Amino acid sequence: MFIAIEEEFAKTIGLSEHQRHCGVHKNTNNLHMHVAYNMIHPERLPRHDSPARSTPVGLCSSTWPTAV
Repeated sequence: MFIAIEEEFAKTIGLSEHQRHCGVHKNTNNLHMHVAYNMIHPERLPRHDSPARSTPVGLCSSTWPTAV
């Protein structure tokens, strides 16, 4: 499920073609995911600065459960 969530999130903020590293863990009371995106496109090379990136919170909340 976390792979699908991350893929949808990357697409939503315009970074689906970018390299990224994800980590899912539970070091608090909540299972959660961290994602680090490489802002340099692997083929076009310029830095990507998506306006969607500034307001991503809640974009996937209607599709994915908030508790696992």
